[in-house]
Amino acid sequence: MPLNKRRPLDTRRTITNLACLMSFHNYSSGKKSGNPIGDGSAIMPLKTDSGSVYWFNTHYSPPEKNVTGQKIAGHAMFLGATGTGKTTFEATASGFLQRFDPLMFVVDYNRSTELFVRAYGGSYFTLQEGIYTGCNPWQLAEGPESPVWHRLLAFLKRWTQVLARDNQGNPCSDEHGIELNAAVESIMRMPVEERRTALLLDIVSPELQTRLAKWCDNGEYAWAVDSPRNTFNPLHHKKVGFDTTVVLDTKNGIHPACEPLLAVLFFYKEIMQRGGNLMLSIIEEFWMPANFPMTQSMIKSALKAGRMKGEMMWLTSQSPEDAINCAIFAALVQQTATKILLPNPDAKWEGYKEIGLTEKEFEKLKELTKESRTMLIKQSGSSVFAKMDLFGFDEFIPVLSGSETGLSIFDEIIAEKGDVAPDIWIPELLKRLNG
Repeated sequence: MPLNKRRPLDTRRTITNLACLMSFHNYSSGKKSGNPIGDGSAIMPLKTDSGSVYWFNTHYSPPEKNVTGQKIAGHAMFLGATGTGKTTFEATASGFLQRFDPLMFVVDYNRSTELFVRAYGGSYFTLQEGIYTGCNPWQLAEGPESPVWHRLLAFLKRWTQVLARDNQGNPCSDEHGIELNAAVESIMRMPVEERRTALLLDIVSPELQTRLAKWCDNGEYAWAVDSPRNTFNPLHHKKVGFDTTVVLDTKNGIHPACEPLLAVLFFYKEIMQRGGNLMLSIIEEFWMPANFPMTQSMIKSALKAGRMKGEMMWLTSQSPEDAINCAIFAALVQQTATKILLPNPDAKWEGYKEIGLTEKEFEKLKELTKESRTMLIKQSGSSVFAKMDLFGFDEFIPVLSGSETGLSIFDEIIAEKGDVAPDIWIPELLKRLNG
């Protein structure tokens, strides 16, 4: 302008900046159709802060492209403090997914998912200290003609070396590794019904016998890895959950059986996944297995290659600080397309910065109360604060998120009526809970 010696500073502005100047600009709306799984419809609708609809998916794909049927990663990370509705949200999203008839594999903590796993037609097993788990991977295949034979052999060779670590966690020597590999092959030539971990003691050298003794026969942790008979065949189940509180609970330190037992369950998950069918894996308190070498590699493998097999993995934790401090958290952030962050009043910026939050997003997230039922959903370059308010459905919440009272009443019903179908135990549970 004439006589004006000042001019606006020439700086670049992003498209997001420009969009925020538009009167019709609103929150991200997600993707309603053209998504990778099922018929392409979104998992479920949510409500944004502004009252608009957000179409929730854990798979990310370009909004303008129809990618139905394509193998695209749909892994997600759920973080939130206790009591924020994390399990209820998981259960609801899983319930909407049932229209696509997915396989389901759940590693649970404190039986929080038991009722909804059973309600969706799944089986559920609670692992207890001192009682054989019924998981004996040695008996999963009869011989080389089995389609899982070579995968099983490879797993057992890695797994036995985990059992053979010394008391300080140091790996066995190369010589001992060769000895264990030969022992595994020897056991696998035996009749299938005779195979078990304890047979290693009859084959290996005295030094290895000393290391393996606690895992075999009457050893302290034999209950976890030396079941005489395998009572769980992953090929016979479409939906299954395991309560692993016995090894995930850290009140008395890290449980020595945690890594080998979880490794068996993760291997069962791999066997259960078949035919490229959609599979939902839920790993509660994922930071624990992510800190052990063998289970860490199994999680990373599932995140990288699972999409080609149809697997979507949901990593969840009610202890965000433990999750953020886990050994491979940065890699997990990169491999999970979607982050669902629920309220955490004690959140620290340093940790959430690693997830990719802006300071403004972090401050708003920290201000949320546990009862707000609001969450921050981050996916690719977009983010939105959305709410799942199940007002009016209070009587059904106990089925979605297991409470101590609800689980106690459920146990009473099963003791009285046996392992009955959901159509029988759900009405009875709601009747007793609601008077």
